Amino acid sequence: MAGLDFSSPCDLISVDEFGELSASLNMMAESLQQALARLEAANAQLEKDVEKERLLLAERKEG
Repeated sequence: MAGLDFSSPCDLISVDEFGELSASLNMMAESLQQALARLEAANAQLEKDVEKERLLLAERKEG
């Protein structure tokens, strides 16, 4: 999970506390990966919106 890389799941399969911890880590990593993907998509959309506003502002200044 270092460096925001959640692609490698914890492969420990056990019926004790370590198994529960492994399952919890995997669920957390999946949730974090999904949240990160949503944030990246939102950031990309914001960048597009900002560029669009910059172009509109430049057109208004020229007109």
